[in-house]
Amino acid sequence: MKQDYFETEFVQNNFPKYDCPSCKKSELVVSEFKSTENGYTKRNRSDKEWDFEWDQHLFSATLECKGCRETVFCTGDGFVDEEIDEIGHGSISRSFFVSYRPKFFYPSLKFIAFPIATPKEVQESINTACAVYHSFPASACNSLRIAAEDVLTSLGVAEPEAGEYISLAKRSKDLPENSQERVLLDAIRWLGNDGSHSKTLITHRDAQDAFVVMDLLIEKVYSDREMKIQELAKAISEHKGPVRRRGLYQEQLR
Repeated sequence: MKQDYFETEFVQNNFPKYDCPSCKKSELVVSEFKSTENGYTKRNRSDKEWDFEWDQHLFSATLECKGCRETVFCTGDGFVDEEIDEIGHGSISRSFFVSYRPKFFYPSLKFIAFPIATPKEVQESINTACAVYHSFPASACNSLRIAAEDVLTSLGVAEPEAGEYISLAKRSKDLPENSQERVLLDAIRWLGNDGSHSKTLITHRDAQDAFVVMDLLIEKVYSDREMKIQELAKAISEHKGPVRRRGLYQEQLR
């Protein structure tokens, strides 16, 4: 996953590099950017006690894919920040700039690349988490927890009967105690549980951790990349050298 997906602040001339949610191959570029002070700032700027730290902004950006020409709309808010530089002899230079915080993308960004075998239900819950990450990180963790439930089902763990409740913790115990999948599921469960509380302290960084763990879980459960690498290593050992001319290429590992 790209670090840029998780950026919560940016300046206008350094917009994060997002991949297109449609083709998933090319980057989105900013084709239009609009920023304005919000109503509170406009109404109160004339107050003699007004300070730059009280400035509040709104922005909208139109992004376009370099490849498939998809359009993505982004909206959010902003605040004025100050940068202080020392210029020598005890003097300082002060400059002000607006930091912007993205809140919503439509179509929403896709943080995780899904292997073909990933069930539709798992993809939908993870994509919901992507859609709310910037505005509601706690909800993102909760959606990833729902995805974890569906991952367990795909691993053969029985679902509760209609009207019956079985916790994720109890269901995950059906997996081998030392299995890597169980450890990953437990991490997502704890963050998801915290995100469902009314006084949750979940931050964007916590949600990022949940996405990182989920990304590895998806690869372990649904990707055949590891198996292909094992097959390649075995073929190299058997032939005691390169296997390029025998039909095994790096492209097969992707």
